[in-house]
Amino acid sequence: MTALAGSWMSPDECLAGELQSETRHEYVSGRVYAMAAASEEHGTISGNIYSPIHERLRGHRCRAFMNDMKVLPRPQQREDVLRFAAIDFAISLARIYEDVAV
Repeated sequence: MTALAGSWMSPDECLAGELQSETRHEYVSGRVYAMAAASEEHGTISGNIYSPIHERLRGHRCRAFMNDMKVLPRPQQREDVLRFAAIDFAISLARIYEDVAV
């Protein structure tokens, strides 16, 4: 994974750029990294994991997410590192915020 050329980027700039981009990215402390496209096998495995868990959570407060979601892990492992991870799969136990200011 190599940082994209350019200067430091704020979290808000990164998230705004993701809305226009067809490529998935991760954000780590001001640097933006392009993520490789998933293979057919990767998509199949992700779907096989997601599907039964999504069904099990139906009607519950928890929600399952797959692809194209950004996750801000809490707590961050280091206070000086802010990272938005591009996920394959996640379960949220908390309220979902669609427009979060960082």
